[in-house]
Amino acid sequence: MLSRQIGLSQCVAISGLQWSELVLGVEPSSHHDRLLLAFLESGRNNYAEISGDLVEKIRLALYFDETQVAADLLIVLRRILALCARPATVRIQASKRRGLARMRACVATR
Repeated sequence: MLSRQIGLSQCVAISGLQWSELVLGVEPSSHHDRLLLAFLESGRNNYAEISGDLVEKIRLALYFDETQVAADLLIVLRRILALCARPATVRIQASKRRGLARMRACVATR
């Protein structure tokens, strides 16, 4: 099971979700791994598109009072954002050796 997730405060800061839109109470499981893989294989171009889609789906689930779905999607969103953050850190460190232009190119691809 993939277990790396970002914290809730980071999720709010990055995703644009409000604290009132964070639904907790679900334990991460292999179900979330399957959801994550489905989003990653969906053909979207980057993590930003996938994250935006997840935020939209979380808000839609909350609108229809589907709190279980919203909680599941929140776990997937936190994992997507963690995947996004980790490569960015590695890219930025590598870019310090190659120059500022290289770092800008890596950030622009997210």
